[in-house]
Amino acid sequence: MMYKMTATKKEFNSYKDLVDFIRTWQSWLGPGQFDFNGLMGLLGACLDNLRERAADATELDEFLEGFDEFLEPEQLNFLKHLASRIPNTPTEGDDGA
Repeated sequence: MMYKMTATKKEFNSYKDLVDFIRTWQSWLGPGQFDFNGLMGLLGACLDNLRERAADATELDEFLEGFDEFLEPEQLNFLKHLASRIPNTPTEGDDGA
């Protein structure tokens, strides 16, 4: 499927501008449509960024200890809900045992 950008190039001058844009974004497909796959792609990109930027497991563990400080309670609950719906599949390096 080809994605057509329905708006002009967006520039972000601050972290708040970027977050506000993502929070209200609906679709590249057109007005009145919601692109769930596109939004999940953005979430995946955020997860990749976090995984790749964590210098080592210790740094990531320290971040995760205060993870709930970065999300509103509703966001944290929804993230837990999403995680609970992920099918049990082997992860990289997991032999499935």
